[in-house]
Amino acid sequence: MSVAGIQNKLQTIKHTHKIYLVGGIVRDILLRRDTKDIDLACKDARGLAKKFAKATKGSYFSLDEENKIYRVVLKLRTTNDQPPMIFNYDFAELRGGSIEADLSLRDFTIDAMAMGLVDSSLLIVDRKNLIDPFGGQKDLKNKTIRMVGKDIYKDDPLRMLRAFRLAAVLGFKMEAKSLSLISRQNRLIKKVSMERVREELLKILSCPASVTFIKAMDKQGLLEVLLPEINKLKAAARNFYGPAGVWSHTLSGLSHLENIILKTNKYLPGYGPRITRHLQTTVITGVPRWVTLKIAYLLHDFGKPDTETKEGRRSRFFGHELAGAQYADKILARLHFSNKETNTIKNIIMNHMRPGNLSALDQISDKAVYRYFRDLKEEGLDTLVLSIADAYTTEETVITRKKQDIYPVNAAQHLRVVRAIIKRYYTEHKQIVPRNLLNGHEIMARFKLSEGPLIGQMINNLKEAQAQKLVTTKTQAYEYCKKMLTSAAK
Repeated sequence: MSVAGIQNKLQTIKHTHKIYLVGGIVRDILLRRDTKDIDLACKDARGLAKKFAKATKGSYFSLDEENKIYRVVLKLRTTNDQPPMIFNYDFAELRGGSIEADLSLRDFTIDAMAMGLVDSSLLIVDRKNLIDPFGGQKDLKNKTIRMVGKDIYKDDPLRMLRAFRLAAVLGFKMEAKSLSLISRQNRLIKKVSMERVREELLKILSCPASVTFIKAMDKQGLLEVLLPEINKLKAAARNFYGPAGVWSHTLSGLSHLENIILKTNKYLPGYGPRITRHLQTTVITGVPRWVTLKIAYLLHDFGKPDTETKEGRRSRFFGHELAGAQYADKILARLHFSNKETNTIKNIIMNHMRPGNLSALDQISDKAVYRYFRDLKEEGLDTLVLSIADAYTTEETVITRKKQDIYPVNAAQHLRVVRAIIKRYYTEHKQIVPRNLLNGHEIMARFKLSEGPLIGQMINNLKEAQAQKLVTTKTQAYEYCKKMLTSAAK
């Protein structure tokens, strides 16, 4: 069944009351944006949703029983070699007795438009039949996010985050009154479930230039309500980072990171497409890996305020990686991230100084590269990308604050080292991440050993020897294990 076929099926279903397309679907059609989320409003929304699900063989379930919103999910296959497209049809009970009353209860003018379903299709909007009581069309033209009424945030505080998300996704600006009201009512966001907050934050970070909107949220005090730990960052190391302390470094680095993600081949020539493919994989369900990397960057220095010490004119932060990972653990648990998602982010934070330590070496050994990827696994590449952004923003701060004498940083040199490590990772992968020449059972059988920590240690040492090309065959592997046992017995 095609999209047009679904539309025809919806129109032929016998339903006593008028059906309206509302909100985002109308906005997206006017903007000529593709969408697979179709919002409808009518009386007896549950009954219509069930009829529609039966007619289209879709999956029906209650999305929000309190507000009487019901979803039908349709899988539409275009070709046999492509995965099916997923369409969400949300049927909401008409509020207030009329479509105009319903629209008056919505959040922003660009989402407070509707059209009778019989007047048009899902693909074309007849502007003559458009219901637009709050000037949504004009705000679309002016690229403005403007509130419908002064109580929208009291009715649902999540709308404060949604305002920034819409601005980020559409590339719109926020109306001054809507921004000012967020500033005055920002503490209402604490009433919203953290699951809902998490989803909006992920959508904002999924935009290529999200740092602009992170800064705007911070300016209105919204971010500090969600992440009060930011206050400590703003107060730490102002002597080096400036009036906004460590937080200014974080925002600057996030901007660099977003630029690197967009232009991987500029920073990592020849390997950009591979890095991009890696960053398109998922750790957090529904969003690409580069969003996970942005979260790691936002949290990577949260441990600095607790670890700051002064050495003359210089601030030092020994152990801030571990402290930062502990903060991330608490914050991500608060936002209901899974253990897997949290552990990935913590792994990046705990090891984010390692690329810089490698670039400070006169020569990077095979053993050092092997150990780096052994410890970080898939996050090894993520952490290298993050370290480039960190080096650039630190160098900028050093130059701006005129402290080259106490904070020597060479971002170009660090980038050369990162490029060399990534080149070795892709061209010498079998050496850097070698397969086991021997497994534990083979070692135990040959040397009559029992299972225990010793076997694991021998396997790790053997893989390290493989990475250094000291061992290349199974025979050599057995001989190497014999030497290890002889040495251990002395």
